[in-house]
Amino acid sequence: MEFRSLCPRSYECASLNRALTGPFRANFAHQRDAICGDLATMSNRRDLCEMRSEIFETDPWGYRNTQEVWARKNEILLFGDSFALGQGVTQGEVPSVQLTKKIGKNVYDGAGKLELEYLHWLLDNLKTPPKTVIYFHLERHNHRLEEISGWDKTIDASNIFQKIDVFWKSFWAYDPLKIIFSQFEKGFLIPSLFPNRFAEKVPVFDLQNGKTFLFLDSSVNRYGDQRADDLFREAEYFDELRILLSEKNIKLLIVLIPEKYSVYAPLVKNPKNYPLKNSHYLMSLQGELIRRRMQVINLLPDFIKESQSRHKQGQYIYWPDDTHWNTQGIELATSKIAKHLTTSL
Repeated sequence: MEFRSLCPRSYECASLNRALTGPFRANFAHQRDAICGDLATMSNRRDLCEMRSEIFETDPWGYRNTQEVWARKNEILLFGDSFALGQGVTQGEVPSVQLTKKIGKNVYDGAGKLELEYLHWLLDNLKTPPKTVIYFHLERHNHRLEEISGWDKTIDASNIFQKIDVFWKSFWAYDPLKIIFSQFEKGFLIPSLFPNRFAEKVPVFDLQNGKTFLFLDSSVNRYGDQRADDLFREAEYFDELRILLSEKNIKLLIVLIPEKYSVYAPLVKNPKNYPLKNSHYLMSLQGELIRRRMQVINLLPDFIKESQSRHKQGQYIYWPDDTHWNTQGIELATSKIAKHLTTSL
């Protein structure tokens, strides 16, 4: 049975019975006329939903690409998490599509599974080996050098036992009964009878222009944390990954993506914490990666500048009701990447 009408967003249904080689079900197609942001859904603040339409398609390997993208020769592989696959935007607006249009080179969206065995498998199975891997690294992520060992793990797409294992893991992660109960609880019990316990982890702030924004509590609480212990381990991880890719004659470009609160903290009324006095963690990480002679783009400075300029016109680069960037944010990011690609790689 399909539970598509019960999924707040398409990726949840796409995650059920996912492909062994990717994060989603193979050859999945789903269209929704009205989806709500993840933070509004998590906190049961339907009054703060900013509804938008969504088309979500996956290819035969379970990645967010159309069949046409999967079948063609791709020169660039995009790797990362939900920011890279375009969570919250429709199919034609995802980063890989926007970047393809800007640089005139085909980009394959290989995002959704951060374990390196998936990256290795894609590089070995794409129609032609890509020349560049663009790695979207989100501020909250924390890689360890031991994760590099995943590069040598084998994914056997024909292994029936691996397929069964992945099926049950994706089923329990998706769990349609939990979705039914959660929707019943949020839709009927909480608003009318009980305090909204779901909102505890989703702080609500107004911006200086009066616009209400939802944030993830972890990004608010860690704002200003220099993460000194993480800095060198993170850089070592990317250094080792660069070596592995260079053995295949593939270049690595690292794109540092800031948390929503890191971008909008200067615009928040009555912030929970003080403005940054020292360099942001992403600035320090950028410096360390450059010191190691790696190709890196840090989106934080441009995002802060653009958020301050655009919010005066009521425009934003992250969804007010979601953790992720919106179409304008993706456009800004891909323009920055396209400029770098044409001059540096």
